[in-house]
Amino acid sequence: MTASNRDTKLPPVAYVIIAVLLWSTGGLFIKLTTLDAYQVTFFRSLLAGITVAILTRKQGLRIDLFGVLTSIIYATLLFLFVWATKKTTAANAIFLQYTAPIYILALAPFVIGEKFHWRDLVTVVFCIAGMSLFFVGKLEISDYQGNIAALFSGVFLGLYIMLLKHPRATGRRETGDEIQESEPGAVATGDLTLPTSAVEAISSNPQSEIRIPKFAGSPPSEGGVAAASADGVVLSQENDENARITNPHSASNNPKSKIQNPKSINPVIAVIYGNFLLALLTFPSGISAIPTMTYTDWFAVSFLGIIQIGIAYILFIKGVTAGTRPLDASIIGFIEPLLNPVWVFLFIGEAPSRWALIGGALIITTVVVHTLVQYRLRPIPAA
Repeated sequence: MTASNRDTKLPPVAYVIIAVLLWSTGGLFIKLTTLDAYQVTFFRSLLAGITVAILTRKQGLRIDLFGVLTSIIYATLLFLFVWATKKTTAANAIFLQYTAPIYILALAPFVIGEKFHWRDLVTVVFCIAGMSLFFVGKLEISDYQGNIAALFSGVFLGLYIMLLKHPRATGRRETGDEIQESEPGAVATGDLTLPTSAVEAISSNPQSEIRIPKFAGSPPSEGGVAAASADGVVLSQENDENARITNPHSASNNPKSKIQNPKSINPVIAVIYGNFLLALLTFPSGISAIPTMTYTDWFAVSFLGIIQIGIAYILFIKGVTAGTRPLDASIIGFIEPLLNPVWVFLFIGEAPSRWALIGGALIITTVVVHTLVQYRLRPIPAA
């Protein structure tokens, strides 16, 4: 039994489930407050940025130009999601954001050089079919505005995921005999998208080692983020200054190859600075709301920033670093778009249209099947 299993009272997958359940409450608390999209964004982003920065402070706050670009894209998708949720139904906002795979499949060959397969075309066609159903039926002007904002949040989510897969996302470069390691994927949710390279290195190599700072006496942080891997790994939780992944099959252990990465960038640096950027841009609106804010407003934005993003993030990382498989983490992640509108319906009474439900079901089913196929077709690393 590994140290991580002894320290974890709940099964690793339970932490992932709890985290995703918390993420699914985003629509409810955005709807619950009477604040507008700009005001919600200010408080939510300010508190989320502070929370994630504190919980990952030992991994550093250094950022480069690539990180700045990623932060801007992340900030844009966050605001569009909040604005869409305020304008249209929570179901429309979250389901349409999950059309991100369309843009990834279409743009990845040009942005990160990933090959487009004809089987991917099936995913694109079904997602577009699902998208079209959101615009069927009687809609108000605000519904159209919200739906379009949600679609664009999906575009920026797709761009964000692609940038996380870029080698520069973790400060790696390729020069001469040195090689670069690219991100194999990412686990995405409506509020937080995390690169899977660390997770992939984690579950795949029994001799791999990850050192992460402790949180409340247990393993919290991640090496990059959202899943474990397909090669096998043993975690060593130590109160170390930096998160580190050591893989005996990696280039760093190959005498002919060497990866120079003396100052690794915090894998979630874009989450931190993206939230701070949003808080800065919406500062006037947020401050103007303080005199009229109710206890419900304060509770809603505090929950959104500290718990729905910050604490949920730590729980998710704890779950994947303790042994949850990347495929399991990916599939569990789809609980979010399914439950998001359910909470809103149960507590606020907002019901999505029949066409929206059909379209959402089509999109989520398509993306789940695509995810399963992608993992099934992934090459098995040589021993």
